[in-house]
Amino acid sequence: MESYIFRTANGCFGYMQIQDDQENCSFLLNHGKFDFYERFDSKISMAQLQINMPQSDLSWIKSTDVDTILVNVLCWVQGKFDFLPIKDVHKNHSPGEYFPRSIRDAAQLCHYISPPPFSNDDLLSEVRSFSSISSSLVRVFDYIEPEKSNLKTYGNKLREILILACTEVEYLWLKFLQENSYPNKKSYSTMDYIKCLPHLKLSEYEVEFINFPSLGIFKPFSGWNDKQATKSLSWYDAYNAVKHNRGANMFNATLEAAINSIAAIRVLLKAQYGFSELEGVINMPNIDAFKITSNPTWNINEVAMPLLNSSGANWTTPKSIVF
Repeated sequence: MESYIFRTANGCFGYMQIQDDQENCSFLLNHGKFDFYERFDSKISMAQLQINMPQSDLSWIKSTDVDTILVNVLCWVQGKFDFLPIKDVHKNHSPGEYFPRSIRDAAQLCHYISPPPFSNDDLLSEVRSFSSISSSLVRVFDYIEPEKSNLKTYGNKLREILILACTEVEYLWLKFLQENSYPNKKSYSTMDYIKCLPHLKLSEYEVEFINFPSLGIFKPFSGWNDKQATKSLSWYDAYNAVKHNRGANMFNATLEAAINSIAAIRVLLKAQYGFSELEGVINMPNIDAFKITSNPTWNINEVAMPLLNSSGANWTTPKSIVF
């Protein structure tokens, strides 16, 4: 069995699996709208016939790579012209393996594929926590107008929200590390937590407060780096300051820091579970308070591939991440 991940003309991912008979193959293609994936089958002999026919004009395939040519022609003979030409093709040697708590493509959640295994109890618990913390922030807006001019407003209630939100962020960081076999330690710091950054591409997410768009776009993990693993996250640095010395550092507990800390939870839930609409998982208030407006860009060699079969697709074993 040979498996391939490729990028389509519309910039989305596609998946192809050649069965053991080396004749039949299955495709899963993203239309680029509403994360809709189409499943269809094709035959190697049909493609080879076209490739070997002298009168076949395949000049539109701008590649000499045999795998890239084959994938293009297999789609072409099935009339999937909207996806063509396909430029990037990567052979996947571990179909069915998945990255725990790391959703890297919408195909992992489309109706043909069950999500990679996860604890439903953990998800519900984490969503409940996010809902509770988000609701606390929304109640603050009864007293502080949600405007940019008020982002530097600070106070004890905002301090409480900031501490709750940041401890939840720490929990989600730790869960990702633990489920990916990170070495056990008595205590963890941002030098450990920052190991999540490249594997979840957290700095590429952008978030908007849906009911208060005038507050602008928030990028909670932008600029996070291992040279200043705490200081480079201003809202997390503020959390440390007000946690250890409330009296001297209360001015750090700003509305901006509180919003960024809750936006960070929303980003981590999206990165780890992939659900674009968390209210579809459980009906709780303020689940959709934050909207993800920008997602990471993944390379085809960074994406997990499902094991395609006649009934759909599935995942088999977790894929080890090397920290």
